[in-house]
Amino acid sequence: MPHKESSLVPETLEIVELRSKYVHAFRESTGKLETLFPGLTGFTSIHVGEPKPDNTPTEGMAKFLEMVMLDGEQTKEIAGLYRKGVLTINQLATMLNRDVIDVFRGLASSPDFGIYSAPHDRKTAMAVSEALTRSTRLIADVTAVLTLHWLGLAEAVTDAFGRIAVTQSTVDLLHQNLEGYRFAREGFGLIGVTDGRLTFTQVSAEEVSRISEEVGAVLRWLAESAEILPCNPRLALRRGQAHELAQALGRSFADTALVAAERGYVLFSDDLRFRWYASRLFGIGGVWSQAVLQRCAMMKHLNTEDFSKAVVELVRRSYRYTWVSCDELVESARQCEWGIEEPFVSTVKVFKDYTVPSACKVTAEFLKTLYAEPVPGRRSLIIQAVLDYLTRNHEPMIILT
Repeated sequence: MPHKESSLVPETLEIVELRSKYVHAFRESTGKLETLFPGLTGFTSIHVGEPKPDNTPTEGMAKFLEMVMLDGEQTKEIAGLYRKGVLTINQLATMLNRDVIDVFRGLASSPDFGIYSAPHDRKTAMAVSEALTRSTRLIADVTAVLTLHWLGLAEAVTDAFGRIAVTQSTVDLLHQNLEGYRFAREGFGLIGVTDGRLTFTQVSAEEVSRISEEVGAVLRWLAESAEILPCNPRLALRRGQAHELAQALGRSFADTALVAAERGYVLFSDDLRFRWYASRLFGIGGVWSQAVLQRCAMMKHLNTEDFSKAVVELVRRSYRYTWVSCDELVESARQCEWGIEEPFVSTVKVFKDYTVPSACKVTAEFLKTLYAEPVPGRRSLIIQAVLDYLTRNHEPMIILT
């Protein structure tokens, strides 16, 4: 294109690339970041170089792949700690250097990991649920808020226990997550390691839009229906203690526990380990989604069918130690039209966490109900599947006796 003309020699320039000014500013800033802030952690830039003719990795690319593989090994070790019940979800996210909401969303879609929500002992779980009354005030962390949104049952909980309280820092956490996706509207890719092999996961623009709409809907619901509270108790802590709590539990989680302790609210969280820490540190009681919804059903704010659908959804989203009854088995079978498919398979697999008497009782009730259901040509297959899962995780001879 013509650049300028003179009476002597005309000057032209060739356009080799069209680049967004924002992309250009981003690249320029990231190129200078490590030089201007040498002590900064969590961000690294690598010059991978021009591709080689034989397609072998350049020195920079080889270094990058080495870092990815090392990160994959560290991630595997960290995930092992979470599976053992050592880490809260926020601690897991911190060690992975990821946003806690993204990690929570990922756990809910990963059957291999899942969300450790309820206690393993069903009697303890039932006792906690039955202890809830109409005068109980709930303060929810972000895990409970998102769970209620996914289940679509926030209104039932509000009807039963009044407006749910959340801290301002929980709202800020959601805004922070939403803001992160606004910078990735066109989608993005994630490089990771699975079973020792490099993987690439593409997050489409449609998926980014869906997540953004979800978080936006949660924020609107909180603004309209929740009681948003400041964390005044944090101001009374000694110097450095507030920072220590935020480092250990996460700012929004620590604030939620502090406000619960000050006001006598019950901590509502779907993170079992976080509730354990809050109980030890602040002496407060805690509940999780299934316990709260169970009580809503008992108080007639939630019908049996909707409760069963919610429990099946919790199982489908890999909420650990969710207890199921005959009603949930029937509901899960109906959802897949009585096929040996999801969510029926996942619901039956819950038996592995049951004692033999409890598993046998639920199975017997289900088989009895099964003969009252219109299941043309599939009844024997369903019976076989249920008995198979029952005996697969328990000693067959004990079941027979």
